[in-house]
Amino acid sequence: MSALGVVLRMFALGVVLQMSALGVVLRMFALGVVLQMSALGVVLRMFALGVVLRMFALGVVLQMSALGVVLRMFALGVVLRMFALGVVLQMSALGVVLRMFALGVVLQMENYESFVESEKHDSVVTLRTDKCGRPLLETPEDLYSILQQKKKQQRQRAEKKREGEVTVVPYFVDEEDFFEACEEQTLSVIQRYLQIKGDVNVRDQFGRSALHRAALRGHSDVVCFLLQNGADVTATDKLDSTCLHAAARGGNPEVIEKLLQQGADMSALDKLNSTPLHVSVRAGHQSCTELLIQSGASVNSQDKEGDSPLHDAVRLNRIQMIHLLLKNGAEKEVSNQEGLCPLELVVEWQSEIRVLLQQKSVP
Repeated sequence: MSALGVVLRMFALGVVLQMSALGVVLRMFALGVVLQMSALGVVLRMFALGVVLRMFALGVVLQMSALGVVLRMFALGVVLRMFALGVVLQMSALGVVLRMFALGVVLQMENYESFVESEKHDSVVTLRTDKCGRPLLETPEDLYSILQQKKKQQRQRAEKKREGEVTVVPYFVDEEDFFEACEEQTLSVIQRYLQIKGDVNVRDQFGRSALHRAALRGHSDVVCFLLQNGADVTATDKLDSTCLHAAARGGNPEVIEKLLQQGADMSALDKLNSTPLHVSVRAGHQSCTELLIQSGASVNSQDKEGDSPLHDAVRLNRIQMIHLLLKNGAEKEVSNQEGLCPLELVVEWQSEIRVLLQQKSVP
């Protein structure tokens, strides 16, 4: 029994040991599972960390891509602004060109207007006098006549020279060619312009027609040809000057006569309210003045400043004109806007004119 008890105890002890060993094994297994689970957690965490890093990297890439788009949009904006700036500069340059062109036209118009006004105000004769106040020249009228004669001779020589030249007529003649031909008396070019249905009454930048230009140059043949082809004898330019004003300024009586035959108005007024007779007196064209008076022009008409042709003749020291005007009924007592009559315009050295105006009867 004692031996059996020992055997049983030994068996129990073995069982206990086996159970203890089994517990150890189970614990070791559990520990392994725990370690595996821990390793799996680490793996999962690493995987999750990788995902996060990839997501972060993707975010960085997207941000970089968005930044690239922003930079491209910014660059595109800069390009568009530069393009818009170029357009603005081009428009600005075009505006400058247009303004300069308009300014050139305005200056040309002012030059033309000042040229017409200078006939009255800037052509005053001034002479050097000696200690007694007498002019050193006999009379400025003589000097003016000599200068006019020289101009006439030069014009005649130029016309003869052109007559000997062979003119090549272009197939197409534009308006500028037409105007130039009228001034240079090139009838073949004028004929060509009219053959291709050009407008005979076309105007230049000052509103002048070809008839204005030809009349100013004193080309009677051109004037006659233009009138035969329908040129308007009543046309006015931007200063309201008629072709008869231009002819009076040009100084060819034949041109004036042709215009009068076609119904030109001798009483027409330009911007200065000047008649063709005013213009002829100021320009010093004696024969033209005489023709206008004989044709019925008023010798006592007054311009914008109230000056009559006699006022102008006295101011410009036109002695022969004064004789002609007085002989044809010019009034010596008529006053201008300043309240001055022709006698009151006489300066110290114009003694001959003073005597002439003070006489009761015309010699």
